[in-house]
Amino acid sequence: FLYAFPGFTQLSKGMLKMEVSGIKMNGEEAPPEMASVMGGMDIKIYSDGTTQKSVIGMHMMKTISIIDTKLDSIHMYMEMMGKKYKISESRQFKIDSLKNYSISFQDNMDVKEFPDDVKVILGYTCHRVEVKLKVDNNNSSTDSAETVNMNLYVTRELKFDASFISQTGKNMAINGTPLEYNMTMGGGSFIIELIMLAKDYKKEIL
Repeated sequence: FLYAFPGFTQLSKGMLKMEVSGIKMNGEEAPPEMASVMGGMDIKIYSDGTTQKSVIGMHMMKTISIIDTKLDSIHMYMEMMGKKYKISESRQFKIDSLKNYSISFQDNMDVKEFPDDVKVILGYTCHRVEVKLKVDNNNSSTDSAETVNMNLYVTRELKFDASFISQTGKNMAINGTPLEYNMTMGGGSFIIELIMLAKDYKKEIL
């Protein structure tokens, strides 16, 4: 499993829009009042082939991520309850830190592909990919980590940077573009699961 450097790949051009297609709370269908709040979330991804802009809009919050594959940099702009934040960083790593990062990344992320589990979304053939990601539990006094399970349907016919599914701008090193995935938020006795589904793709954009 190798870390994918976005600077070495040419992105697809166009606009991809994803919307919420299902909401669950603690494994059951979410109540209507929660569905009305969370159901309005959408993600729009724009790309000219070298620069990608992701706009995630949800209730009282908006996140814009701009990835420059030539400079290998990312800028994140967040609007949250009337306040605005900006985070900028390089995605490049020094040789020594890259080695440590790669080992850590492989230890914390497990990816399984199921080529026989196929569905067609927006006319593109997708296969199921299962991702298990260990996330450090900062609230714990021990070194325990929480496992986040993600179920994705990925197409290799489109090439967008898949970092939008992590909501952090970190590259997920997935071979292809997820057109459907589940996103889990919260923890303990309050877990919300959103099913995100691609609703539109346009090759020509301004």
